[in-house]
Amino acid sequence: MSDMISIVYNGAITQIGLGTSVQTLIQQNEFIPVRFLAVLNDEVVPKSLYEKTLLQHNDLFDTILAISGG
Repeated sequence: MSDMISIVYNGAITQIGLGTSVQTLIQQNEFIPVRFLAVLNDEVVPKSLYEKTLLQHNDLFDTILAISGG
């Protein structure tokens, strides 16, 4: 069994390690804007759950910049 899985990250198929959390993926990709949403399979992941939320094979994960205005 492989220790790598495939996810779709911001529209691109990406290989990550089995057991990778949302927090780890964000840190590994140096994605550190002040305001953004983490969206996993069309559901917003609360920041308090980043570390506990593990990515699974074929998950769809997006980071969306939050902008203000109106």
